Amino acid sequence: MYSDDDRALRSQWFASFLEANNQNPNAGAIIAFHSGKHIDDESINMFMQREGGTKTVSITQVTPSNHQLLMRYNDLLTQLNYELAV
Repeated sequence: MYSDDDRALRSQWFASFLEANNQNPNAGAIIAFHSGKHIDDESINMFMQREGGTKTVSITQVTPSNHQLLMRYNDLLTQLNYELAV
């Protein structure tokens, strides 16, 4: 899906993200990282959109919370967010 150069660039973004969050990001920071725009090239951004229709349509996150799991689903097409505790 990504060239070697694109993978290296995305790896740098992640390393910078971890460093900025003291190697221990919280759930909100992780969602923000995956929702953010890190470069002007939308074909390799975290929130990706390519010619031909391939694009990021949702972000799902599962985190432990009070002896259960909390699942967050962000639908990027409808801008609706859902949470479910299991």
